[in-house]
Amino acid sequence: MIWSLTLFIIGFIGFILNRKNVILMLISIVLYFIFDQFLNLFTNYDLFHAFLITPVALSKLTEAKAKRKSLSKVDRAAIQLTQEQIDIIVGCGLGDLHIRKDNRAVNGNAKLRFEQSSIHKEYINYLFTNFKNLTPQDTLKESSHLIKLTNKTYTSFYFQTYSLPCFNKFYDLFILNGEKVVPNNIAELLTAQALACWLMDDSTWSTIVKTVFISTHSFDLKGCTILCDALQSSLNLIAKPNKHIKLKNGDQSYTIRFSSKPDNLQRLRELVKPHFHPSLFYKLGL
Repeated sequence: MIWSLTLFIIGFIGFILNRKNVILMLISIVLYFIFDQFLNLFTNYDLFHAFLITPVALSKLTEAKAKRKSLSKVDRAAIQLTQEQIDIIVGCGLGDLHIRKDNRAVNGNAKLRFEQSSIHKEYINYLFTNFKNLTPQDTLKESSHLIKLTNKTYTSFYFQTYSLPCFNKFYDLFILNGEKVVPNNIAELLTAQALACWLMDDSTWSTIVKTVFISTHSFDLKGCTILCDALQSSLNLIAKPNKHIKLKNGDQSYTIRFSSKPDNLQRLRELVKPHFHPSLFYKLGL
């Protein structure tokens, strides 16, 4: 406002007197104003930081992320899973694991998303550690959403892997027409560690009947029967489908119930406990 008033007064005087020196003074003041603003721009720390420091920092950050996230086609094709990673995928594939493929891409590869509620953060950290070489994330990511029914906020932690050729076979095994299914050859895949991961994802200990139940609501009776047969043939464990609630669409849902006979429970615990995270021992009644 002051600058505008000053320029107006000087201009008015120059118009009345028609003096060249007044016009020159006007030009000098304008140039001084421009130069003064220029100095203020680059002596002000915040503006200097915004215009000069931030681009450099962002450039370095982008470069670091590119080094971390970039995998060539050759690199992706060369990745081989460890047996432990395979067992975890099989077990969590029966449980909470999401296996996805971008169908918009021709010959797109599958990727995995592991997610657990905040109360199981130690468990998701254990999974993250086992797949740290296969994810672009440096740390777990947090997700929160409001459950309208209870008006409570649900918080979870998750990580996603790269899209890799080595995951495609698991997509083909577990996903059919966009829905999760029980692989026909699950008996060949079900190891003690795979069972442990499945139980850590989806099991509960019943204090009433003193045994372990697995929530298998996404599988029908046929799928649950295949799983029980696999438990028997692969791990010599006795379990059977157990009727649960009816789903919204009217379909009957099922859980899997392990026999509560002491020798069956003892064998179950001996098999899976070495692969169980200690924070989840309560799921085995321990």
